[in-house]
Amino acid sequence: ALSAIGLLWTFVAQLQMKDSWRIGIEPTSKTPLITGGLYRYSRNPIYLGLIGAFLGFFLLAPNALSLCFLAIMYSSIALKVRFEEEFLRQTHGTQFLQYASQVRRWL
Repeated sequence: ALSAIGLLWTFVAQLQMKDSWRIGIEPTSKTPLITGGLYRYSRNPIYLGLIGAFLGFFLLAPNALSLCFLAIMYSSIALKVRFEEEFLRQTHGTQFLQYASQVRRWL
């Protein structure tokens, strides 16, 4: 159930980003900072949903392989978030800093 909830959460978060959703960082694109919907509770709800989905998979099949997938996914996402949040800070300045001071990175 956790995997399904995580995937649904991810899907909803992607829909809420509308035209701002990208794969990776596009330095030339200036999109609005999304702060509503799930983004009121987490600065990174898409990644939070993916982590939940992988955690659910691990709990469903607790073995070394699923634990490795979970650890690799979490580490990769945590690193990617650092780069993306720095990009948002550079792009949106004070607006992002204020948002980041009010909304936690995960939950």
